[in-house]
Amino acid sequence: MGKNFIKMPINSYQSLLAGFLKASEEAALKAYNWSGKKEKEKADDIASQAIRESFKTLPIRGRVYSGEGIKDNAPGIFEGEILGENLSHQPILNICLDPIDGTSNLSQGKGDAISCIAGMITESSFSPPQFSAFYGEKITYCRKVAKASKNDPSLLPNLNDSFSKTIEKVAISLKKKPAEIKIRILNRPRNQHFIDEAKKMNASIHFIQDGDILGAIAPCLEEEDCDIYAGIGGIPEGCISAIALSCLGGEIQMREWEERKANNDKIYFTKDLARNKELFFSATAIHNSSPLNGIKEERERKKTHSLLISNGKYEFIEKIH
Repeated sequence: MGKNFIKMPINSYQSLLAGFLKASEEAALKAYNWSGKKEKEKADDIASQAIRESFKTLPIRGRVYSGEGIKDNAPGIFEGEILGENLSHQPILNICLDPIDGTSNLSQGKGDAISCIAGMITESSFSPPQFSAFYGEKITYCRKVAKASKNDPSLLPNLNDSFSKTIEKVAISLKKKPAEIKIRILNRPRNQHFIDEAKKMNASIHFIQDGDILGAIAPCLEEEDCDIYAGIGGIPEGCISAIALSCLGGEIQMREWEERKANNDKIYFTKDLARNKELFFSATAIHNSSPLNGIKEERERKKTHSLLISNGKYEFIEKIH
């Protein structure tokens, strides 16, 4: 894991990973053409169509259980939609995606915009939870913190704790001082209580301007100097992040949030949102989105930079189109 590039396994993973990568690349490339044109819905529609087209030849029965578009009546790929060849003998793959995470930034030509797809082949007993809210309160942290809390349950971070208490627990698990903890937070007024608590502990804050999928995964990436992600963001983005975090041994905690308060006391952990070893995640940057570089035009060609996660490892892929 880390900066080393992994070898693609020679089995069913190979075709599925390649298919996920192609879909996120195609969506990013199509969306890039609408960069800075202030046409959010058009960009979403084009990116969604690119994903549908890319999945047409994949040998899966894809079932979308978390998509985008419903909240603001924008175009999108919706819950219940079928992707893939959809033949009876093919594996059922539960899919969650965001054709453009950071649509507002894309429309304004700003950074932090990606196309992202995640999926899992799950046992029949597993059913992804159904959410009634569009937003979720979330914290994420890395494998080392998750392991420490298993050895000592008193170190388990909890959304019911004050955020300063969470910072203390993570600091102990990582053998750091609270002031050494680095936090990613989506820069929104609704996250002010996280910001205030982090400042109280003198922790470092890195603000995300839009889109929080990569921010939530950041604690598990060696390239990112991040210990905790915290904030209120989209529930679909939380479901996507959970698959990547499950692959990498990290943890997410999420509960519904609406109208400036918790809508439900139930806290969902990674195991509630993503289960099984056969997990797939691909994100391609449209604009610069740490740790990914945005699409670059070189003569008549374009270069994409993607993050591919599966089977406990991750790799960065640059490709010329």
